[in-house]
Amino acid sequence: MFRCPFYKYSFCSLSNILSSWFQYEALKFVSFPTQVLAKACKVIPVMLMGKVVSGNKYPLFDWATAAQLGVGTSIFLLSNHDDSGDGSTTTFSGLLCLMGYMVFDSFTSNWQSEVFKYKMSSMEMMFGVNVFSCLFTSWSLISQGSFAESLGFMLRHPDFTFHAVVLSACSALGQLFIYYTISEFGAVVFTIIMTTRSALAIILSCIIYGHPVNGQGAFGLLVAFSSLGLRIWYKMQQKKKAQQQKEDKVPLLAENK
Repeated sequence: MFRCPFYKYSFCSLSNILSSWFQYEALKFVSFPTQVLAKACKVIPVMLMGKVVSGNKYPLFDWATAAQLGVGTSIFLLSNHDDSGDGSTTTFSGLLCLMGYMVFDSFTSNWQSEVFKYKMSSMEMMFGVNVFSCLFTSWSLISQGSFAESLGFMLRHPDFTFHAVVLSACSALGQLFIYYTISEFGAVVFTIIMTTRSALAIILSCIIYGHPVNGQGAFGLLVAFSSLGLRIWYKMQQKKKAQQQKEDKVPLLAENK
């Protein structure tokens, strides 16, 4: 049986659906640089939401490296953008959509991290969240009168159905890794990985297709990856300090005896 009350899965399921909707709607109303800045700086909203949902406390060093990662990633991604092909502008509606996306996306990973305290498996989390996701999306299609139309489209286009099944299988496999990361390392580490992934994807594209990386891009990479290096160094120092304190307590306990 489920260790977690089943209704709790509905919160992160609904927030995940809403974050996707806001993200896709925002693409219509915001410029490329605004999209980049929002996605690159997701770590800070996740940390803020962690304080709200779980009461987490983060040292000043974590806030500083999170900001550094966002700045470095933004510089790198913007350096690979060609302004000549982008005529979109940012509107107030677009900013509201971006805010909605960041709020609900930050809530999703933090709430999942909170639910994982029930010591469940990644499969349980995926099943519970996807059950509610199916219910919410089906209800939305039925209320709009497009459920039958969607099924008819799938029957008329078997290639689409096959691609959807393959995409769903890959997404399900990816979710297992996502939920494991959140359960073992928390929402902030997961967001850092996803932010770094965007930069790594472009680096891989540059290597495969021979796209040049200019000086601005190289500087952005240096800033971004130095923040990750500093974060790893800081965590190692914290572990060494905790281990040293533990070793110092052993002689004191022996003397007291």
